[in-house]
Amino acid sequence: MPEEQIHTIPNARLYIIMLIMLISGSCNTVVMKAQDKVEVGDIPGYITPVDGKANVFKHAYFQSANTFVGEFSCLIVWMIKLLYAKKYPKEELSSFSQNEASKPEIS
Repeated sequence: MPEEQIHTIPNARLYIIMLIMLISGSCNTVVMKAQDKVEVGDIPGYITPVDGKANVFKHAYFQSANTFVGEFSCLIVWMIKLLYAKKYPKEELSSFSQNEASKPEIS
């Protein structure tokens, strides 16, 4: 029966991942809000505002496309990681456990 594999991430790498997620999420929120605030005024030959007011420009399709590209890029990174793991497999956990058991404890 195969032993259960335990995957751990070093603390520094974990904090870097969390920081990147925090920064990218914050940037995503700020950019989406900025896109929603864009107003289109009178542009000769293109848009004539109704009642002299600026038109609010909706970016729903663009925001959806950006979200799709972001999620798809995560899929690509995951596939690259999967191919890398297949090409360079790690040692079996059982051999790691045997090596750990044979080492003397240091107090």
